[in-house]
Amino acid sequence: MLETSPAFSAWIADLIETEKLGKGYGLTSAAYSIGSIIGPVAGSLMWTISKPNYFLPFFVALIPFLLMISFIITIKGRA
Repeated sequence: MLETSPAFSAWIADLIETEKLGKGYGLTSAAYSIGSIIGPVAGSLMWTISKPNYFLPFFVALIPFLLMISFIITIKGRA
């Protein structure tokens, strides 16, 4: 799990002010947990809906990947 890795915890500690660190850890953990629930459900629904077109679930998964890459580039630019 990503949110329990030492590197991820250190990264969050670098990005968030000390006073708001607890809230930051809580929000990232909640986001990870919600994604762990919604992701497989959404993926299976897309797979079921797009049976003749197997490209759709992979294309939809590409969108958050590209958003995350742009987020990482933005964060690295500030560091």
